[in-house]
Amino acid sequence: MKYGNCLTGAMVLLWTKRDERPRLLLKSRPGTKVPHFMVKSDTGVHHYRTERDLLPWPLCYAVFEGRFQTVQAEEEYEKR
Repeated sequence: MKYGNCLTGAMVLLWTKRDERPRLLLKSRPGTKVPHFMVKSDTGVHHYRTERDLLPWPLCYAVFEGRFQTVQAEEEYEKR
């Protein structure tokens, strides 16, 4: 998935990680109050990370270029 947003990315991750008992997490993006959907499974915390904004602010959160990323703990996400 090259284009999307964190909600559609989380839905894809919930489906692909369904054998690993996934749970949907809602965190705020570091430094903002914008919600970010993540999936926590047995193997770590997965999310759809922004690579490049396609639209100007505030629409940049609706659709962006990104990639899936796995971190081992929620604290690692907050450091990035």
